[in-house]
Amino acid sequence: MNNQYGKSKKLQFLFRSTLFCILFCTLSLFSAENVVELESIVVTEPVHLEEFVHRYEALGELQFDAEELTKLPSVGEADLSRALKYLPGVSAANENSSELIVHGGAPEQNLTMLDDIPLYSIDHFFGFFSPFNSDAISSVKLYRGFAPAWFDDRLSSVVQYRRKEGSSDTIESSVNASMLSLSGMISGPLTRRGSIIIAGRRSYSDLVETPLYESIFHQFSNDGEIDKDLENFQVNRDPSFHFYDLNGGVSYKIAQKDSLTASFYLGKDNLSTLAKAHSTHLIQLNPTPLSIVPRSVDIRLENSGFWGNIGFSGSWIRRWSESLESKVTVGRSKYFFGNEEDFYTGAIVGDSMDAVPFQSRQNRSSDNSLTDFFGSIHTSNFTDRHTIAGGIDFHRFSTSYNQQESYHKLTGDSQGGETELYSYLDSSNVTELSQNKMLTTVWAQETFVPAEKLTVVGGIRGNLYEGSGKMHISPRLSVVWDPHKLVSFRANETLIHQFLHRSPMYDLYLEGDRYYWILADKGDAPVSRSEKSTVGCSFKPAGFLIDFEGYYNRQHGLSIYRESFTPSAADFSVGEGWTRGIDMLVQKNLKWYTGWVSYSLSRSIQQFGHEVNHGKPFVSPCDHPQEIKIVNMFDIKKFNATITWVYASGASFETPVGTYQPDYFSYTTTTFGLGGWKNSERMPEYHRLDVSTSYKFTPGKHLAFTLNGSVFNCYNRKNIRGYGFEHTMEMNGKNVNELQIYRTESYYLGIVPSLSLSAELKQPLRGSR
Repeated sequence: MNNQYGKSKKLQFLFRSTLFCILFCTLSLFSAENVVELESIVVTEPVHLEEFVHRYEALGELQFDAEELTKLPSVGEADLSRALKYLPGVSAANENSSELIVHGGAPEQNLTMLDDIPLYSIDHFFGFFSPFNSDAISSVKLYRGFAPAWFDDRLSSVVQYRRKEGSSDTIESSVNASMLSLSGMISGPLTRRGSIIIAGRRSYSDLVETPLYESIFHQFSNDGEIDKDLENFQVNRDPSFHFYDLNGGVSYKIAQKDSLTASFYLGKDNLSTLAKAHSTHLIQLNPTPLSIVPRSVDIRLENSGFWGNIGFSGSWIRRWSESLESKVTVGRSKYFFGNEEDFYTGAIVGDSMDAVPFQSRQNRSSDNSLTDFFGSIHTSNFTDRHTIAGGIDFHRFSTSYNQQESYHKLTGDSQGGETELYSYLDSSNVTELSQNKMLTTVWAQETFVPAEKLTVVGGIRGNLYEGSGKMHISPRLSVVWDPHKLVSFRANETLIHQFLHRSPMYDLYLEGDRYYWILADKGDAPVSRSEKSTVGCSFKPAGFLIDFEGYYNRQHGLSIYRESFTPSAADFSVGEGWTRGIDMLVQKNLKWYTGWVSYSLSRSIQQFGHEVNHGKPFVSPCDHPQEIKIVNMFDIKKFNATITWVYASGASFETPVGTYQPDYFSYTTTTFGLGGWKNSERMPEYHRLDVSTSYKFTPGKHLAFTLNGSVFNCYNRKNIRGYGFEHTMEMNGKNVNELQIYRTESYYLGIVPSLSLSAELKQPLRGSR
């Protein structure tokens, strides 16, 4: 890497930050007569979808009503996370994941919160659905380029979901049935001083396998097409899968100036599979050292796994006066993952006269968890001159990763009509990681208006992290200038640190990537840092909104962990990344129609040590250079319809240039692909057309039904999800030729129609209006 280039960029960033700080302090000293209160610039109520796209406040906040967002097309049921992908700057190409790619950043670089609970597992069904039941969510906020100082640092963005508050005079309930799950919500008063809400959801895919479930599950069952010789295998799969989540909260006013709130979340996925394969005419796979050729093979793979997140938080809010408020919060959040695999192989090798039995069993179990005990004390002071907020946060992180593998082989040798059996057993604890670190943060933020058309927000976080043993300073500044009611300019500058890494690890038997959380340290997984600059402008001519936003993001301390299948077993690699791009938006609003067209042009590059791509820069896995999104929303009385079209450049990939057989266990010779230049090729472009409609009817005064229908990927585009590479041995009698590689293709969903029906009941209590 070019150290001089890195130093130059760092000096440029420090110079720009210094100028911003001088401007901030100067305006703060000489703006006493023009300062207004916080309420004039901060969104305090949810806004409708047709308004939130152009909501650019000093904090860079986009906020919308969750009920309006559910009108956008989805698969199976309303999905709040997926709806965010229709925004400019948020990639829509990762169809099989509800995780967000914001401005080219990786999904783990987003902070996702439910009220005050940070969540670290934010999906269901292998990432296909978001973890939140939309019945219980009132609003969602997305911070792309600039986040307030009271949020924990993340390199990319912050997404905050707010649950609904129960009514103090009405019992509200709802039930929703989709083609994949059942969900419900109930809320109401808790004595005269409080309210409560509880919402739950469960898939019934383990009981009834609907066409929707089969379409989605097919994506994750490795059903690629490879060379016809492998069709001699007869494969049967028997999966069982379901997910559930439960969330809610309580609000209670204990005194005129004091109130308590509590929130909780529990989400879990459960998967078990049994795959069987049989062949009586087999091409040789993974030959033994003696190159004996099996006549028949039986394979059985049993897999059971679970993953999810559980969290809760409680807060005490004290209103000391009309201008002073404090909030104390404590809570706990835990991500968990567990998996166990048993791989059985039975074969008869040799000819019919000298048949020798061969049996083997490979077992692998792994688990990973991240536990976050957190607490905070926040205070805000609203005055006629300034709005100042500050506080202190505490996080106690604990992570663990354990993996155990064993291999047992039973083989035999024919000796005069009798078979002598030999048994071997190897066991190795491949990986065992455990970490405990403390993070203490002091933060402050000031908001003021030095001139009638100028808004400035400045904040700073001081992070004392046990893992690095030093203080990490994260300043941020945002300026919005409105020279005319139809014209607005904005600029943000941030320096952000992240103390968690979610790294991929190659799975030996499933031949794919798994993820696990680790904490930053002084060595192989350093604290990550991001220097991000954003500038933008918007115009509103003749009822239109035209908006441009450009950004540049330089990231340091990125960390990748890969299992190397060498005697060293594991290897860390540290690197950096660059992301730059521009987002453009044209929007039109009418009383009955809202629509927009957005175009994003971006580039995301990464570079690691010599062990990754020989130290050369390569395209990030999250890189999609061009994206176009067209959204049309029609709202006519009780009927609404939405039509969307999405286009994106294809994802990057690499083709193996060869194979190798590492001696991972003493008695196996598993073959793996030898990668070429990392992400040097690109898949075909991605595009699809989606349509959704809904109709609401009210048969009674307090009862309402809503019928929702959608068609995903209307013209059945075969978008490629990824390529896999299989190896096999060509056979010519008993002569074994050179090893060859065959490319397999896996696809995203084709055309998927879905229906859902929801019912909502509101029952006022006696004595209420």
